Amino acid sequence: MKTPVLSAALFALMTAVGAGAGVSPGASLDEVRAVLGKPNGQMQLGARQVLLYERGSVELSAGRVTRVDLRSEEEQAVWAAREERLQTQLSAQRSQSQAEGTALRDRKLADAAFLASPVAYQVAFWEDFSRRYPAVPCAEPLTIARLKLSEQREEKARREADSLRLRELEARVAAAEAEREPVYYRVRSYPRYRDRYDYHQEFALWPVSYTYYDSPKPVYETPTTPVISPIISSPALPERRSYDGSQREHRGRGRDDHAVPPGRSDWRRAHSRYERM
Repeated sequence: MKTPVLSAALFALMTAVGAGAGVSPGASLDEVRAVLGKPNGQMQLGARQVLLYERGSVELSAGRVTRVDLRSEEEQAVWAAREERLQTQLSAQRSQSQAEGTALRDRKLADAAFLASPVAYQVAFWEDFSRRYPAVPCAEPLTIARLKLSEQREEKARREADSLRLRELEARVAAAEAEREPVYYRVRSYPRYRDRYDYHQEFALWPVSYTYYDSPKPVYETPTTPVISPIISSPALPERRSYDGSQREHRGRGRDDHAVPPGRSDWRRAHSRYERM
């Protein structure tokens, strides 16, 4: 019972609206166009056809009007005035936003601190700027910042690749060093006194003692133990031989001694005996 009543009420309302707008349900498409003119657009929803006008819409089915949703002349005037005020406000807001964005863009492009900041920060700033101020052109600084960031990322990737190759090379060298057999080198011993002295004896570092005291005392102490020098034949016979005398004796070996004239002594042998004393 309620459904027929509700349908009747809706039909009466649509009739009243359509009558006020000059179009009533059941009218044909040609009648609608004769009253309202050419529609601004239309949609086809299955078997239904919807005509779009500035004042509203009209729905047709099988070539006849089934629903009319149009504003009256008074309602259209009020709606138009409201739309005009809204467009005026939006235009003022766009102008203000454009002026603000232009000033901010110019200030950032002249800021040395901003230009010296990290490139990633500059890219993020210009991307946010383009969303906040779509009417202000910022494609050039955004493109430059993106190119710089791409170059930095490529350089970083190249450095990381070089570092990885260097670590791998060091690891291979270390592994090769660990697998290689040890190398032994000959160590040269101390020389002997063979050519200059008659007594052959190994070269040795004689004992030297160092003593450090709290009070000022000599830091070097001459050894008091008997030392066998390579130029002394025996500790019991401290016979010293000078280097010059030994050289002369060495050079004189294997040669015939010159005859000493009568009445003259052999001064070479006397000089040698003098050196040995």
